[in-house]
Amino acid sequence: MTEFLALFKFSEKRHLLALQKEGHLHCETLQYFSDIEDTIGRGDSLETVTDLYYLDENTIVNIKNVGDPDSEYKRIKINSGQLINRGETNIGNIFCLYSIRLHKFHLGKEFTIPVECKSLGDHYLIIKDANEFLTRVKNKLTELKLDARYGYIQYKDFLTYTGKKTIFEKDIKLSYQNEFRLFIHNSENKVLDIKIGSIEDISSIGICEELTTVNFFDNNNIS
Repeated sequence: MTEFLALFKFSEKRHLLALQKEGHLHCETLQYFSDIEDTIGRGDSLETVTDLYYLDENTIVNIKNVGDPDSEYKRIKINSGQLINRGETNIGNIFCLYSIRLHKFHLGKEFTIPVECKSLGDHYLIIKDANEFLTRVKNKLTELKLDARYGYIQYKDFLTYTGKKTIFEKDIKLSYQNEFRLFIHNSENKVLDIKIGSIEDISSIGICEELTTVNFFDNNNIS
């Protein structure tokens, strides 16, 4: 990575200690996040969606009773709507982190941490060497023979969107998450718990209520 990257995980202290001391990555399924209904941004009903098609006011839908195949179609005019497709290509596990990306001209700039992120737990863990962290993750995944991809989430306005949707795209209403995502291909719809070893040398843990802003002064000092 040519840019400097800091990664944050917001959660309960016990989970963050497991991440720091054992490198414990608890990777839930896409289906899990798709099914969550909460008010703090963990869930996303579009996680398993692969295609969206926006229906505008000019759309007319023809329907008939599935139990009566010989019946006539009824035409219904709609004001707006959306058709979605949930394909099997979006099966796997994810590990999500909040990210701050910056170049040299960002040094000294003050970054504000969104309140919504801090609602995910009472503590945070900051990974100060993302390259090293990702190297350890990739080495462990190679050892376990797991196929994975990682990258930043792109945020789009899906309210009136028509087209393909990838696992690295989310609705713009969630853009405050600045998500950096690890996606692991898995044919089985089950949780993956992976331990990459201690990351105490490249991370630190703090209390969320004490974290409002963060400044980056150089690649070795974060406060």
